Amino acid sequence: MLLALDLSSPVCTLALGAGPRLTPVAMRDFSEARGRALIAELDGTLRTAKLAREQLRGIVVGTGPGSYTGLRIACAAARTLGWALRIPCGGLSSFAATAFAAAPGETLHILLNAYRGEVYYASYRHDGERLLTLEAPQVLAPELAASRIPQGARVIGDARFCAQTVEWVKEQTAPRATELLEWARACGAAEDGSGVAELGAAEPLYLRPAAFPPRSS
Repeated sequence: MLLALDLSSPVCTLALGAGPRLTPVAMRDFSEARGRALIAELDGTLRTAKLAREQLRGIVVGTGPGSYTGLRIACAAARTLGWALRIPCGGLSSFAATAFAAAPGETLHILLNAYRGEVYYASYRHDGERLLTLEAPQVLAPELAASRIPQGARVIGDARFCAQTVEWVKEQTAPRATELLEWARACGAAEDGSGVAELGAAEPLYLRPAAFPPRSS
């Protein structure tokens, strides 16, 4: 089976997927403990499902955009586990996974709080098994992002940043590990680990510098 994990937002989740459609067989939300509990939560999930780490065949991690610390922890943990277990590790855009999990339809916009007076914005077109990126994730001023969303558009995100009349597919959403599994399957990953290494690098998608950069020595 595959392990998926996403710590790109305040909602921190992991999931185990198996079968041809990578159906989630176990999922855990450890948002309160955040990255501190990642390995403990994984072991607890495996015990509950009566599985062992050695049964994992691949790891998929959400690369963001989102929390600087959360992305760094998730990607580092995924790569370390992949190396230790000798299984492939791949990264996928957390926003793309969220967009793909929404019902197919017209253009879909994602508009989420990026803090520091900015928002994350991206747009996609979901047509069944395909997802076309129209505008890649970026950090924008709220008014600039809102200007890119037409009246009546389908939107996932934070209603505080969009005054026009739109169709809210989801409000205050956060990427989840179960959505990563669904998107990974559509991108060619399988429960035996094949296709995972081709998903993309397990590296954080940083769209701006950290709020508190490391001090120079």
